[in-house]
Amino acid sequence: MSKTGRFTAVILAIVLLAAGVTAWLTNGFKEWDPFGWFGSEQGGAVGTPDDEETESCGMVIEGEGTETLPIRQYRIARGSYAVYAVPASAESAYTLVATVGPENSGTNTAVEWTIAFADPSHEWAQGKRLSDYVTLTVSGTGLESKQAVVACLQPFGAQIVITVTSVTSPEVQTTRTVDYVRKITDFTLSFGDVACDFASGSTGVTVELAETGIPKGGAANLNVIYEDTPYTKVAEYEVGYALSLSDLDATENGKPVVLAREWLSAYGTYGVYYNIGFYHYTESGNYQSITYDALFHYSVADKGLYFGKKFFTDNLGLTCYCGGQGSFPSTESTGGLLEPSDPTVIMKIFDEELVFPFNTYEKNIMFTLTVTLTGKHVNMSKSTDFTMTGYTNLPKVTDVEINGGNAGDGNIEF
Repeated sequence: MSKTGRFTAVILAIVLLAAGVTAWLTNGFKEWDPFGWFGSEQGGAVGTPDDEETESCGMVIEGEGTETLPIRQYRIARGSYAVYAVPASAESAYTLVATVGPENSGTNTAVEWTIAFADPSHEWAQGKRLSDYVTLTVSGTGLESKQAVVACLQPFGAQIVITVTSVTSPEVQTTRTVDYVRKITDFTLSFGDVACDFASGSTGVTVELAETGIPKGGAANLNVIYEDTPYTKVAEYEVGYALSLSDLDATENGKPVVLAREWLSAYGTYGVYYNIGFYHYTESGNYQSITYDALFHYSVADKGLYFGKKFFTDNLGLTCYCGGQGSFPSTESTGGLLEPSDPTVIMKIFDEELVFPFNTYEKNIMFTLTVTLTGKHVNMSKSTDFTMTGYTNLPKVTDVEINGGNAGDGNIEF
């Protein structure tokens, strides 16, 4: 065989191979974009397959389709709106791809698409033109009719249904429901009259020091804030609360300092260091034995939060300790660690700032609360540090004794 003949044979073999591969990919030349690879002329999908676990609120399209007429669904990236003639102002858009079973193998796999309100008599739907809210644009006719673009132009308040029907076999039909999920825009949280300040990230609280005192706080009161729009569904969510110590690595010996004040003497050479901390030793005075297991596993959802020294000890596993003058940690009188601290020592450290307001250093963070809303259509998280900005020492009155005379005589002893 001549060189020309051999070259011609090779070219012919390549052409036949390419034709065979093309026939396989296009189901016998009947489906020219089976995987949504190409541009808008074939109605190909842009973006990634819809992942409902990460889908935001707004328009959601749901439905499994049928075995003989399954529907694939893709989100269209905002940057690709123009490719599919989706208005730039649209909230979201999807490509739906129908497959007439088995796998588009029939001689005529064309389908018809319709869109309508699920309940035309729905109060919200009265007087509304559906196309002002959601549009359905079929990519073409005949074999190219199996792809359509659905765009949400604005929020809507009545469920919509998309129906896909085989042209040659009308009994082969499937539907998709279109809902508008109301968006969660924010949330607030309070414990009694203590409102969490998520904006600044720091929530100041007054700590009750008395063992029998009544601390501020209460059960977790979560208020979820929704966008003020029409909707057909409300985003479902689970709330999680987690307590942590955000500054462990920055503290001395892994022990966070709630309040620390230091200043220089008149000669500028001798430092005075007072501190208050909430932590827990498994071995007294051994820094390596400090543990926060009770804090990390505490259930805010079940028990709320209360800001009192006794509550911290009984529920969060945190005991209040104080250090004093000289090398950290110590007390003014003994040079050792006072554990647990008497309320009068804590009050003294707070009040000392009024006497020595020089070069004041404050730490103040007791612990950090992180609140997370998670669900099919929401993933939101906010945190705040709880800081000790003051104290009360108000033991609960448990007994009243009246000696002599009447209560009006002023002879009342507590």
